Amino acid sequence: MHEKKWDNLLKHQHFMTDHFYDLARIETNQKEIELTSVSLPNLVEEIFLSYYEQLEEKNIGLQFPGQIMDRQVIADPLMLTRVIQNIVQNIIRYAKSQAVIHYRNEDSYPSLL
Repeated sequence: MHEKKWDNLLKHQHFMTDHFYDLARIETNQKEIELTSVSLPNLVEEIFLSYYEQLEEKNIGLQFPGQIMDRQVIADPLMLTRVIQNIVQNIIRYAKSQAVIHYRNEDSYPSLL
C-alpha cells in the first residue's frame, strides 16, 4: 500500500515539475500559449483524483454534481490545469470537511465554483 502511495506521489511530483517548467517558459515568452478546446468537467475530475490521497488524509469529502453536461472551454490546458490545481491545493489547505463542485454558465461562459 505504501509503495503505491509513494509511486502516486512521485508521479504527481514529476507532473507538477514538468508543468512548472512549461509555465516558466510561457512566462518568459519561450513557449507559446496553446488554446484548445478542453472538457472542463473531465479535467477537473482528473485533477481532483490526482489529489485523492491528500484529500482523504485531511478527511475532505468531495461532492461533484450528479449530472454533468460536457462543458467545453477554450483554454491553454497547462494554464487551466495550474488554476485548477491551485484550487485543489487551497481546498486541501483550508477546507474543514467537504468541498462541493458546481458548474454554471456565467455570461454564456462555463464557470467552476
